[in-house]
Amino acid sequence: MSSLSARYPDSRFYVESQLVREMVRLLSIGEADVGFSSLPIDHPPLVTEAIGSWSLSCVFQKGHRFEQESAVSLREIVKEPLIAFSPDTPQGRMVAQAYPRAIDPGRQRIEVRSGQVACALAAAGAGVAVVDSLTARAWPHDRLAFRPVRKAPSTQVFMVRNPHFPASTLEQALVERVRQGFRALRRGPAEGKTGSDV
Repeated sequence: MSSLSARYPDSRFYVESQLVREMVRLLSIGEADVGFSSLPIDHPPLVTEAIGSWSLSCVFQKGHRFEQESAVSLREIVKEPLIAFSPDTPQGRMVAQAYPRAIDPGRQRIEVRSGQVACALAAAGAGVAVVDSLTARAWPHDRLAFRPVRKAPSTQVFMVRNPHFPASTLEQALVERVRQGFRALRRGPAEGKTGSDV
């Protein structure tokens, strides 16, 4: 959004975070131009296209022993005080499905529903958390560090739009910029380092 607003200074952007059902409603009636979702949406006439993917990262306070590693195994993560996601959140479900029986509920000191909250708590030294790699990268890295979770599953990100409404130049530029951002993530920079990401 930052690069697009600089490129199109006379344009206005309206960004919302929505549940899938509300995204479907807004796109179906033409009140939204394009959506991005971690879930594939099968709802005619909407079309869905995979444009990138994310995986899981472990976030922790700067200076933690994990900072010396290039990636962290779940075996090591579960030895730490955990900031865990509620079981009914997408992140909580993904961790539970990927690692059934691996997480000891007794080590889950804090439960959250937001990746941003998990990162804030980890940065303050409340424990470590497993969050999506996009949230980990978006957080300022002066107090928080992160490393990829070894052998973590990947989740695709989908672009969703209504083909009954022609795509504007601005919409096309946004979708292409998001695509470029995901390509840049695959090329580097190294996980946990600052750089020009999405």
